Amino acid sequence: MSIDIAKETLREEILKKRVAVHNMSRERASLAIRDLFFSTIPLQPQSVVAGYWPLTGEVDATPLLRQLHDKGHSVCLPVVTDHKAPLIFRAWTPDTTLSEGYAGTRVPGADAAILNPDFIIVPLVAFDRAGYRLGYGGGFYDRTLNAMRLTRPVTAIGIAYAVQQVPLVPHDGSDAKLDWVITEESAIQCG
Repeated sequence: MSIDIAKETLREEILKKRVAVHNMSRERASLAIRDLFFSTIPLQPQSVVAGYWPLTGEVDATPLLRQLHDKGHSVCLPVVTDHKAPLIFRAWTPDTTLSEGYAGTRVPGADAAILNPDFIIVPLVAFDRAGYRLGYGGGFYDRTLNAMRLTRPVTAIGIAYAVQQVPLVPHDGSDAKLDWVITEESAIQCG
């Protein structure tokens, strides 16, 4: 079986599980993940943290983003500028008006400052303890993390429901690893 077929098969399986858990415990999980994030991740004062605006079925990252902002960190959201390019990250605050971005995402407008994050909170479909993640197949986060890590350190933190953990995510040399994964049950340092 090719890696692409293996990824697609796993993606379909885990998305079904994720929807079931999401419908039952979205708010509780989002708050538990927020609290575990702050008790685990070694943020420095005024760190720049990239988050994401959740798509249907994803862990709701907005309570975490709001608390990061309230604690004085600069928060930004990813923006797709080209299907083959790394993401850029535009500044976000709770007052930012968002518009529709690529594939139904919500993004700050072109007038929002572009920031270089120290930490990137990454959505995912599946993950393993080694730090490999399965996304939606576009490769945006892999391209972004690989490019950024050539010039400076950046910490990648996946957030997910515990049910999204699998023994092994199919991967190849282009797949960027996560440093942490935080679920509603635990914070996992990968590797």
